[in-house]
Amino acid sequence: MPDRVYELIRKALYESHVQEKDLRDAAISTLRRRQDEIQKRQDILLDRLLDETVGQEVYNDKYTALQNEKAEIMSELEAHERANERFFEEAETLLSFARRLADIFANGSPERKMTLLKVLASNAVLDGGKARLNLRPAFEVLAKKGTRPKWLGGQDSNPDLRLQRPPA
Repeated sequence: MPDRVYELIRKALYESHVQEKDLRDAAISTLRRRQDEIQKRQDILLDRLLDETVGQEVYNDKYTALQNEKAEIMSELEAHERANERFFEEAETLLSFARRLADIFANGSPERKMTLLKVLASNAVLDGGKARLNLRPAFEVLAKKGTRPKWLGGQDSNPDLRLQRPPA
């Protein structure tokens, strides 16, 4: 993979990661504000119960509804906070590995080549010296759309990111 292509993909991954993180942070901030609002409403509701301006039944109904809403918010917060913060690092590792695939394969032993094929694809078969395989999703992304450049085993030497899956 030419350096220019590698850097373009790496930059796009980083920018995507930054945008995703910004969106996640904004969603977390919105959820926390909503959580604070619900807590204030619960506090006001309790004050009204103590002042006897609202009855126990109304209090229970409203409090339960607010607690349910609060639980949903907590669930959403947990999901956002569990989101993969290491996405860029993992994607960059995958990209670096993909960048070195041809060299690893060309200089590897038959056992190493077979191991590499198992990592890259499912149902890999060597047929008359040609590999026939179904790429795994992570590598499928790197090998789709347009003609394959030389670094993917094609004839196109123009590294303009026009990629496609190798023929089956």
